[in-house]
Amino acid sequence: MIEYFSLSTSNGGSEVYQDYDMITSLAPWNISRLIKNLGCSLPFLDTYYMYAYKQQQTADISLQKNSKRHILRWFGDHILFLARKMLQPTSFIGNIERPSMLKVAVISSSLDHVKRGVETWAKDLGYALKEKGVRVTLYKGSGKINGNFETVIPCLRCGSGVSKAIQRILPPFRWHLGFGSEFQAQQTTFTLNLIPELLIRNFDIVHTQDPDVANIIRVLNKVGLIKAKVILAHGTEEPSEFIRKFDYLQHLAPFHMQEAIAQGINGSKHFAIPNFVDTDKFRPEVKSDLRKELGIPEDAFVVLSVAAIKKVHKRIDYLINSINILNNNKVYLVIAGAKSAETEALIELGKKKLGDRAIFLTDFPRERMNEVYVTADVFVLCSLFEMFGIVFLEAMSSSVPVLGHTHPVFRWIIGEGGECIDMAKEGELAKTIEKYMDESYRKEKGQKARERAVKDFSKDVVVDKIIEMYKEVLECSH
Repeated sequence: MIEYFSLSTSNGGSEVYQDYDMITSLAPWNISRLIKNLGCSLPFLDTYYMYAYKQQQTADISLQKNSKRHILRWFGDHILFLARKMLQPTSFIGNIERPSMLKVAVISSSLDHVKRGVETWAKDLGYALKEKGVRVTLYKGSGKINGNFETVIPCLRCGSGVSKAIQRILPPFRWHLGFGSEFQAQQTTFTLNLIPELLIRNFDIVHTQDPDVANIIRVLNKVGLIKAKVILAHGTEEPSEFIRKFDYLQHLAPFHMQEAIAQGINGSKHFAIPNFVDTDKFRPEVKSDLRKELGIPEDAFVVLSVAAIKKVHKRIDYLINSINILNNNKVYLVIAGAKSAETEALIELGKKKLGDRAIFLTDFPRERMNEVYVTADVFVLCSLFEMFGIVFLEAMSSSVPVLGHTHPVFRWIIGEGGECIDMAKEGELAKTIEKYMDESYRKEKGQKARERAVKDFSKDVVVDKIIEMYKEVLECSH
């Protein structure tokens, strides 16, 4: 933590630098920007002030640069930053009454280079908190800085050649070093570079779905190095032995919270708060020529799935086979999602069985996804399990009825806005899709889907709950 104070001479004389507040510290790589983020102007940066004081000269950069001692010329003998306080840094004291009093770090080490629900959650949450007036910083592992509250933290990005090479050469016990997998190595290196920011920015809350990031910061909080309280939004299927370490857990569905309590995770403060959707962006009135752009006839019946294009977990092969069972040339399948090692084989399977009626949108721009949903007549996710499923909400908000597996989380999300069926059963999906070819039935379900999304999962409804969670966490004695 960096503190403000003024420097006086040892014999009680006048201040060495009058009219300034002084910040002195070992300097992390981004110290200048961090001081400005504290609400200060930074007019002077001096690594030579001790020598200047001894010589009774003015400490400025020219004195240092003119030194005949090379080591002092370039490095000085101390590190000093002078800043004028423009805004007094604030942190939580007593009860938080306004969102603007909260300082929150939302973290996703994969944001902008991995496309999953986890990364979507972090970005959407950061922007939603900003709209609510929360003093939020969105930390991500790559990409461009799109807002003045975003910060890119360098890390060993999963999927990179360097990351893969390191995994090959590290010994088997690399798990204990924080390099057990590409994702773990990314989160470990990301957090190490993030620590200086957390030390200086003095956040009240750190909120993330990255388990290893959360765990490292949790330890730093326990030993008193970082004051921010850590909330793990549990969206990555971590084992109970891991999540019981955390004082504060956000579960994405009531089912997950009940499961955790049943497993004896009683030392944590539990919150059941779902993901959310921007119901203004994802709405049925969105105008789109995407059907024409993709060569889909106006009278076609479009089945949409938004998921990583792979067999394992997302079961895209089952979806392709189900559409093939229908044997109906008016049924088109659109799959939008990130590539995987299995993508090429699945595209080949789709083209073989459905021809031009199988359309794959790999790495489609996120900003156009609302257009994708309004092209669909029905939405399908074939996974047998997800911690949540933001894609359900985006489809429902667009008045598209959704079909999912008969799992408690999916049943809770979908409600009357579609159906949950046994996706493990051959032919079950094809039979259900045929029901939704009835236009009146489909529209009725689509309307209920939209109503549920607005009532229970809209941005305003859920983000207000998240802010209340922050306040409750700050009042806890954990």
